[in-house]
Amino acid sequence: MPNDRFIIPANFTLIQSLQLLFSIVANHCENYKKQKNEHLNDPHKLKKLFKKLDYLLWYMNDGLHRIEKHYHEGGLT
Repeated sequence: MPNDRFIIPANFTLIQSLQLLFSIVANHCENYKKQKNEHLNDPHKLKKLFKKLDYLLWYMNDGLHRIEKHYHEGGLT
């Protein structure tokens, strides 16, 4: 992941922030989908792929939480 946590760029609207988070997660999913066939026959690589997917899910949930908190505190939701 490019960052450990999702960072909301300054002056982004709620929609732009959600689109950015979606784009990051979707791109990583596509990359992992392309790697899937390589990992299916190797348990060690399959375990690494599982960890990557688990981290991506955490990243998405954390990003949604940050967006919700950021825009709720700003009175925009």
